[in-house]
This record gives sequence, C-alpha cells and structure tokens, in this order.
Amino acid sequence: MMKMRAGKKVSRRVVALALAGACALVSIVGGAIAIASGGDEEARTAHLRGAVASVDARLREAFLIFRSDRLKVADTARTNDQNPFGQNTALSRAVPVARGAVYVIPGDDAVCLGDNINWGHTCVDTETAIGGDLFLITLGDPKTPSTSVSGLVPDGVSKVSVALQDGRVITVPVRDNVYDLMVPGEAPPVAGISWTDEAGRRHAVPLPEGGVRRPSIAAVPRG
Repeated sequence: MMKMRAGKKVSRRVVALALAGACALVSIVGGAIAIASGGDEEARTAHLRGAVASVDARLREAFLIFRSDRLKVADTARTNDQNPFGQNTALSRAVPVARGAVYVIPGDDAVCLGDNINWGHTCVDTETAIGGDLFLITLGDPKTPSTSVSGLVPDGVSKVSVALQDGRVITVPVRDNVYDLMVPGEAPPVAGISWTDEAGRRHAVPLPEGGVRRPSIAAVPRG
C-alpha cells in the first residue's frame, strides 16, 4: 500500500498547476514552483477548518470511487490539524496509475488531488470538482524533463483528450474517475484538456491563455 506523506521535501523543481478559474497562486516551497487555483494565501489560511468526518453526499453521488471503500487508503492517519480545505487523508482514495498513484482527498466543501511522484497537491470546491475541473499538471526540470497531467472527472466519462501546443492530441483513458498522463522529454505546453459526458456534451477544462508552460523563474515572486 502506498502511503501519502505530507510535507516531503521536493528534490526536483516542479511546476504544479491547478486552475478552477482565471486566478492563480504562485509560490516556491521546498525548491518547487507551485501554481494553483486560489487567491491570496493569507486570506485562505485565515479560515482554517477541521477535517471532515465523512465524505460529502454530493461526492458519493458524482464519483464511483467515493461510493466504495475499494480504493480507500486504509493505512493513512486522519488529518488532525485544521487546514484551509478541511481535507481528511483518512478518507482519501488512491487510484493506481503507471507512475504510482493519484490521490483524491475529500474535504469540507472541497476536494483535493495529489500524486506521490512530484508531490503536487491542489484543492478546489466540491461543485468545481463535480464539474470536472480539478486537475494537476507538473513540469519536471530540464535535467529530468517530463510533463504529467492528471485529473478527476465524474461518472460516465471514459476518456480525456489532452492537446499539446505542437498540435498533438493524446487520448487518455479514465479509470476510477481519474485520468493520468506522463509525457517524457521536453514536451510543448499543454494547450487544452477536454472530455465528453454520457449525454454527448463536450466539456473543456479552463486553462490559462497560451497553455500551461514553465514560467520564468525571475518572474516568480519569492516573498
């Protein structure tokens, strides 16, 4: 069983992106660049919440992984500290993927997504997650180049299309509500993520204009 460890030091430079809207939060922690949905960090941490005791009924309705304990991480301790999203790691699900696992962690009107490779971690509100807009993109540094794209989609979605700026479109299968793609080498920016639901409606995940690319280090605020 793979364990989810919080606060592990990141040895490789990683750009992690998770956008639910137009705004993004940029910070540098443990040698990693993190770009995530949200606004002012001080405002978010000013409203800490205790870890939830159970999975939100809306999540159980929208995602098969929360209607079963099959993928529940049984050896993970409950989150005891208050946190901005009220997530409880004892309720997390670990979805096996080729590069390890993608973790889905329920919170207080929130859902978080993380992996145990680049230690990326992001959270959005429950309705945003149900809408299929919870995703994580990590960009490895030039010495160990790769791009990984993972995300959570509701029941009924069987595949996701990931478009790159060079014109390639990669089809990624969905298993247990999760998709995960690793593109080795210096991949071009991710231009788009889209999927189609059971009713045939196409949904495009909102990405920043120009796609997801490595930011200039000089442009990243360090305070």
